[in-house]
Amino acid sequence: MTRNQHTFIGCDAEYPESDIALFGAPFDSTTSFRPGARFGCSAIRNESVGIETFSPYQDRDLAYMRIFDGGDLELPFGSPEAALDAIAECADGIL
Repeated sequence: MTRNQHTFIGCDAEYPESDIALFGAPFDSTTSFRPGARFGCSAIRNESVGIETFSPYQDRDLAYMRIFDGGDLELPFGSPEAALDAIAECADGIL
């Protein structure tokens, strides 16, 4: 996997060394009213620059964790089954 250039909270770890791996699944082809969920992955990354990275609940700072952001999947349009299969395949590969 290649690291995404537009990342969540500036995650910059390489995949093999990461403790956490993220990927986006821009999918909204089954939406019947007001589609737009496909833009959520990018919106979350855009807004993450304003997130406080320290978690008092975990007593740790996300800035010091090795997090890999693989970007968004390129999902097939017009086939929800194929899109869900692609998402599952990516998740299985990470696990």
